[in-house]
Formats: sequence, structure tokens, C-alpha cells
Amino acid sequence: MNARGAVSPHPTVRLLLGIWLATSSLAYAQQVTPTPSPSPSPTPTQFSSQTLSELKQLQQAALASEYAYRQVAYLSNNIGPRLSGSAQAQKAVDYVATELRALGLDVRTEKVMVPHWVRGEEVAALVEFPGQAANTTQKIVLTALGGSVATANDGL
Repeated sequence: MNARGAVSPHPTVRLLLGIWLATSSLAYAQQVTPTPSPSPSPTPTQFSSQTLSELKQLQQAALASEYAYRQVAYLSNNIGPRLSGSAQAQKAVDYVATELRALGLDVRTEKVMVPHWVRGEEVAALVEFPGQAANTTQKIVLTALGGSVATANDGL
């Protein structure tokens, strides 16, 4: 007991407590706190003045020509919508590859397996609604979106 009337811990307990405090403090002090690295800034791309001049000429030639517009028009008007995996998508790939080869480019296409969706018949009608005339339904015009699932046969 000490002068205040409190019981002093056993000397061994004090020794163990001191060792524990010293080692835990040492371990804590040795922990390395990672310093956040600054986010890398994008490296500016620098081109020579000759390259910049050639790029500018290429841009001006592209803007002066209607070639790109004709290609887009052909794809849109002759081939049509090109959903992934559709026959139109394959026809568009073949057309563009042929055009690029005609321009002298070395083109190679690769087979790609793409799951695709086939549009089914779209039918919708209100079969029961307030103010409905007897024995009538109200047809609804709609379009199914790619990958959508059918409504159950018994409706909503």
C-alpha cells in the first residue's frame, strides 16, 4: 500500500507493464506511414513544327472533302442500323474494310463472337381500363428495346 492507501502493483507486473509500453511504443514509432504520392500529371505530347504543319494540312483536307460524309451516308442509307451481331453490322465491317484497302491500307478483320438480340413481334393493348366500352380493347403503339424481355402472358 502506498501513502494514499492504494495498493501498489507487484514489481513483476510493473516490469512487464514497462516492457510492454516500451516495445509497443517502439513498434508504433517504427511504423512507416505511407505518404500519398502526388497524382501524375499528364505528360504533354509535343510534336515538331513539321508534324503540326502536316496534321493541320490533313485536317484541312478532311474538312474540305465530302468523302467521310459519303461513307457515313452509305452506311446509314444502304446498310442501315448495325446492332452488334447483326447481318448489317457484318456488312458494315466488310464495307469499311474494303474501302480502307482501296485507300491502300493494310486491313485485317477478326472474328468476334457477340451475343445478339432479335426483335420479336411487338404487341400491346389496354384490356381493362376505366371508362372502357364493353367488349373493346385499346391498342398501344410501342417499340421493343434491344435486350428487353417479353411481358408475361397474363400481362402486368
